[in-house]
Amino acid sequence: MSHVTTRNLKLTHCLRRLLYRRNAALALMAPGLAFAGPSGEVVVGGEADIVRPDANNTVINQFTHRAAINWQTFSVDADEYVIFNQPDASSIMLNRVIGGDASYILGHLQSNGQVFLLNPHGVYFTHGASLDVQGFLASTLDMNPNDFMAGDFTLTRSDSAPATGRVINDGEITAGPGGYVVLAGDYTENTGIITANAGTVALVSGNTLTLDIEGDGLVSFAIDEATLSDAAGVRNAGSLIADGGMVVMTAQVANNLTATAVNNEGLVRAHSVEQRDGEIWLVGHGGDVTNSGTLDADGENADGGKIIMYSDRNITLSDSAVQTAAGDENHSGGFMRFVAEDHLDYQGDNLIRATGGMSGGFVEVSGHGTLNILGVPQLGPGGRLMIDPSIVALRNGTAAPFGSSAFSPVFGPCTDAICSGSATILTTGWIATQLGSGVDVTLVASNTILLDETLVPVNLVATGSGDLTMTIGTVSAPNGATGFGLPPGGTTSQDEGAWTGGPPTVTSMSGGDIKLAGLNISIAGNFSANADQGQIALGEISANNVAVDAGSLGSANVIGGGFNGIAATGNVTITGNVVNVSYFETGNNVTVNGNFSGSNLYVGSSLATTAV
Repeated sequence: MSHVTTRNLKLTHCLRRLLYRRNAALALMAPGLAFAGPSGEVVVGGEADIVRPDANNTVINQFTHRAAINWQTFSVDADEYVIFNQPDASSIMLNRVIGGDASYILGHLQSNGQVFLLNPHGVYFTHGASLDVQGFLASTLDMNPNDFMAGDFTLTRSDSAPATGRVINDGEITAGPGGYVVLAGDYTENTGIITANAGTVALVSGNTLTLDIEGDGLVSFAIDEATLSDAAGVRNAGSLIADGGMVVMTAQVANNLTATAVNNEGLVRAHSVEQRDGEIWLVGHGGDVTNSGTLDADGENADGGKIIMYSDRNITLSDSAVQTAAGDENHSGGFMRFVAEDHLDYQGDNLIRATGGMSGGFVEVSGHGTLNILGVPQLGPGGRLMIDPSIVALRNGTAAPFGSSAFSPVFGPCTDAICSGSATILTTGWIATQLGSGVDVTLVASNTILLDETLVPVNLVATGSGDLTMTIGTVSAPNGATGFGLPPGGTTSQDEGAWTGGPPTVTSMSGGDIKLAGLNISIAGNFSANADQGQIALGEISANNVAVDAGSLGSANVIGGGFNGIAATGNVTITGNVVNVSYFETGNNVTVNGNFSGSNLYVGSSLATTAV
C-alpha cells in the first residue's frame, strides 16, 4: 500500500470518527429524544413483567428461560438503572426496539443472565455507561421472536431498517466468567472497555448473523451475508479483554464499499491461563485488515495463545504495533498466522513475538499476491517461521528483507507468468539470523523460488540448529478444507473451511521450480527442497540431513552445475533425476530415487539408486 493511500485511509478514518461523534452528540441533544428509561413495552414471548419503583429505576422480571419484549424506546439516562432479574445465568431476554429512535445507554444496565438488545436505528453506549451482565448482544439486525423462543438465534436485516444504524461503545461492558459480549452491526466500534474473561468478545459486521450460545464461554457465529452499507466494518480503539477466552473482530462487507473492513488501533488481549488458550481473530472479507495497536495472547503460567489475521484483500502490520503470543519461562510460544490473499505489509518497527522458555512458537507471514517484510519476528530456539508469498527471490545481505520489488532470475528465462508480479526479496543474512537462533525456516512460494541476479553467488551461512525448507506449493488445512474460516467452537464463516489442529501442512503443486544454481548454503541444521514434478537447481549445500524432492515423473530433475555438490553429516535423500552433480560427500546414507549422473562420491555408509 502506498504512503499516499495509507495517509488517505488515515484521514478517512479521522473524518469518519469525527462524523460519528458529531452525529451521536447531535442525536443526544435533539429535541424529542427522552431518556427516561425503556418505554412502550409489550411482552411477545415467554413470561415477564416490568416494574418502575421510581423515576430512575426500571426492573424487568423474567419468569421463563426465554422471554421476548417489544419496546417503543430503550434508552437509559446517566442517572438511571435498568435491572434484569432472570431465572439463572443461562436465561436470555430478547429486547426488540420497534420505534423510530436509536438506543442511547448513558447509565447502568445489570443482569444476572443474558440480554439481547436489538435496534435497527443504532445502539450507542456513551462514556460513563456501565453494563454488568452474564452475556450481552447489541445489534442493528433483527430477530424473529418466535424463532428466538424456539432457540433459533438468527439475526437478519429488517426490510424497513435504515442502513445507517451503528453499534458503538464508549462505556464499560463486563460479562461474568465464561460469558460473552457481541456487538454486531453494519459498522461496529469500541472506544471503551469490554471484558469477558474465559468467554468471548466479538465485534461483528455483516448483514445476516447466526449465533450459537455454547455454554462453555465460547460463542459460535456465522456471517451468512455481507453488509451492503457504505459505512461498514469493525474498529477497536479501546480495550477488548478475554483472558482464557477469545476475542474476534470480523467483517464481511460487499466489495468496494470500504477500504478497511477490520481495524484495530487499541488493545486486544486474550491471555492463555492454565489450561485455556487465549485466541485473537481478526478476519475480513471484502476489505483490508489492519493492526496498529496491540494483540496480546501471551501465556500466564501457560503456553502462548493464538493470533490469526486474515483478509481476502490486504493486511497491514503497522509500525509500532505489537502481536505477541509468548509463553513464560516454563512453557512454549504460541501460534500466529498472518495471511492476505493479495498483499501483506509487515512494517519494520512492528513486533511479532512467539517466544517461550521451553520452545518457540509458530509464525506464518503470507501475502499470496505480494509480501513486504521489513520486520524481524522473535521466536527463539525451537520456533518455526513460514514465509509464503507467490515468488521468493534470495539476495545477499545482513539486513532485514527488502520487501517486494521487480526482479529477473539467475536461472532460466524470466517468463511473463513469473515476472508479471513482484518478488518478495529475502536477504540471506535475515534467514541466517533466524536459523542461527534455532528457528526452523520454511519458504513456501506458490510460483517460484529463485535468486536476485544483482549479487551472485549468494551465500547463506548459519551456525545454529534451525532447519531450512524450501517448497513450491500452497498451504492447506490438515482436514482438507479450502479457504479460510474460524475454528469449530469459536466462529465459522459460511463457505469457508475450518482450521483445526496444529501448524499448517504444505501441499505441493506441479510445475513450480526452485532455481538456486548460484546459492551456496552452509547450515548446521537440516535442509530440504520440495517441488512436485518441477525442476530443482541447486548450488553448494552443506547441512546435516539433506532431502531434495523434485517429484517422481521423468521430467522432474535435480540439476547441478560445474561447482555444484552436496555435503552432509547425516543422510542424503533425493527424489528425481540427478543431473550433473559434481560431488556427494556424506557421513551416512545416500538414496537417489531416480536416474543418477554425478561424480566424486564420498559416502560414509551406503549408496542406493533406483531408476525411475
